[in-house]
Amino acid sequence: IRLSLHPKDIYDTSTFQLGATFRVDRCSLFLFQQSLDVSDSYFECVAEYKTAGCEPLLNQKVDLSDKSLFMKILETDEPVILHYKDLESSSPHFSVLQHFGIKTLFGIRTSHQGNHNGLLLMQHCNQCYDWPEEKKKMLKEVVHQVGTALYHSMLLKNLKE
Repeated sequence: IRLSLHPKDIYDTSTFQLGATFRVDRCSLFLFQQSLDVSDSYFECVAEYKTAGCEPLLNQKVDLSDKSLFMKILETDEPVILHYKDLESSSPHFSVLQHFGIKTLFGIRTSHQGNHNGLLLMQHCNQCYDWPEEKKKMLKEVVHQVGTALYHSMLLKNLKE
């Protein structure tokens, strides 16, 4: 992940390696695009790994005002895991998982020194999956490295401009 400081390389390597390694149906990296007016801030899917049959999310933008799932993930450095079968149909997360055909979602924010800069979403679309503690811990460590690499790549990009 940190072999290159080119943002696109970090995005693509992160999603492909994590998606393939953890055998998920889709692994998406969303970057936080902050605006001076918080209501104009959003997340954009900048890279994804997906298996056949999964709806693509690449280049989709998610407005923060109407996506409580993303806000829930942003609130903590801990992974947020949702199982479609465990959600009530009235839950705001139910419709998101249903729309994208997600059975299990593993979401975690990427950050550098406590400041979030993105979200990594790993999804199982064909089956529910109970994430073992050792995989959660490993992913948390890897995502920390992704967040730091994202920060450094953006810092370098801004210096060049």
